[in-house]
Amino acid sequence: NEFQGESAESRWIFTATADEAPIVGPERPATGTKDVQVKKSILPRTGQLSFKIFYILGSAVILLGMGLIKRNRNS
Repeated sequence: NEFQGESAESRWIFTATADEAPIVGPERPATGTKDVQVKKSILPRTGQLSFKIFYILGSAVILLGMGLIKRNRNS
């Protein structure tokens, strides 16, 4: 092979510049009222639900999946 023992070198230079114009959006008209109160979260706080519920549901889903796999293999 004529290229055996030879080496090659490559150098890359990347230069990027961007001029961004500031985005000017329409101003919201003043209504004279305060901000609307946000409702409390519907989600439960961390640790509020029992972990047993999730273990039971997870086990049920796994067992259901195993049953479906066995049924598909037998048919």
